[in-house]
Amino acid sequence: MPIVAGLLINASRLGALGFWSLVGRGELLIVTAGLAAAAAGQIFTKKSPRRHLMSSFLAFSNIVIACLASIVYANISAGLQEGDKINQGFVGTLSLVFFGITLVTAGSSALIVELEDL
Repeated sequence: MPIVAGLLINASRLGALGFWSLVGRGELLIVTAGLAAAAAGQIFTKKSPRRHLMSSFLAFSNIVIACLASIVYANISAGLQEGDKINQGFVGTLSLVFFGITLVTAGSSALIVELEDL
């Protein structure tokens, strides 16, 4: 939703509609933080202690990603509010890297939780 909202805002203000202008403001970091936090919660509510080391590693990784993504987004949004120039290419690339790593860790977390029921 944040990316779609950014697209609608850019279109309504006749702003750039390119890929980097959409992901270069950090909205993907909000999605990343939410996804990582949900995955960490999913691991914490796991019932059995099987695969404990991997579960702990994934929970810790997801928490770190959620915190880092939140901090980076807060920095970017504060800079935008103050009128600072933001390197949209770097922010977009960083957002995609965080999102890609989160897809792996969140997917692995979901897999471990689903395997516990087998």
